[in-house]
Amino acid sequence: MVLTSTKTLWQSTSRCRLILLFTALAVGVLFVHVQDFVAISRFQHYGIAILIFGFGCLMETILSRKKLNRWARTSYLSTCVFFLSVGFVYLTNPWLGHRVSIATEDNQRTEQILAITYLVFSIYLAAVWTKWIMEERKMRTATTTKTTTEEALR
Repeated sequence: MVLTSTKTLWQSTSRCRLILLFTALAVGVLFVHVQDFVAISRFQHYGIAILIFGFGCLMETILSRKKLNRWARTSYLSTCVFFLSVGFVYLTNPWLGHRVSIATEDNQRTEQILAITYLVFSIYLAAVWTKWIMEERKMRTATTTKTTTEEALR
């Protein structure tokens, strides 16, 4: 019983194992107080964790590209670009933390531009993932219908 459940879980995660591994690694980085060892801001710490997650998405996309359909690759790659860009921005802009620097007009304007950009990209990301889910549901329904039809013909 447990063995079959484990086997089923292992098979169902075949397309996202690296993402899960890098997610665990990123969460581990979040729990380690890097600021005790290196002088970085809180947002730079977040940026490191987000970059690790984005790198996991990139690795999964590269290594699983043959197993993934077009929408899955687009979803993974879009997610990778989103998280790598967020992580890179957080890592290279320590002034995002208001306790680290004085808020200037340029910084506030840049924060607004970043927020709007990430909002638009998030909407795009949701649309791509939704399209992938709908395509997989269509394929699963078509496979189920085909199997049922073949069984009825026998």
